[in-house]
Amino acid sequence: MKIVLAGSAEPDLNRALAGWLEAKLGLQRSFREPYATMGIFSGPDLIAVLIFENYRKDDGTIEIGMASTSRRWLTRTVMQAMAEFVFGDLGCQMAVFRTSERNNDANRLMTGVGFERIVLPRMRGRNEAEHLFYLTDDGWNQNRLNPKGNVDAQLSS
Repeated sequence: MKIVLAGSAEPDLNRALAGWLEAKLGLQRSFREPYATMGIFSGPDLIAVLIFENYRKDDGTIEIGMASTSRRWLTRTVMQAMAEFVFGDLGCQMAVFRTSERNNDANRLMTGVGFERIVLPRMRGRNEAEHLFYLTDDGWNQNRLNPKGNVDAQLSS
């Protein structure tokens, strides 16, 4: 599996990955810049894209969106690359992911990789809740998928 991080240094790739994600999610609008994307490839095939947006440096938070064509894309290596970017490179203290209560695959996935969940009733309309998942740097430090068990150790290596 190959992981490619794009951002302002590679605007064409960044926009192409965001376009793939917009199409996969069926969005009627484009993502608002600035954002960074991460493409996950299996051989020559793009199988998943993550987008990092709404970065608030002063608060140390960022939102993550994602979609895939494979259920096996979020490997330990991908999770580590995502965490290194969010908690290491950007210095965030919390990552946030939002999805519908009806998105069973995403809800299982986020819970399975250690994100905590908050349920917001009616956030997606009268009859649909939104699940807000979050992972803090402290949570990542204690996460079974973190090989070093400490973001600070990752930053100093």
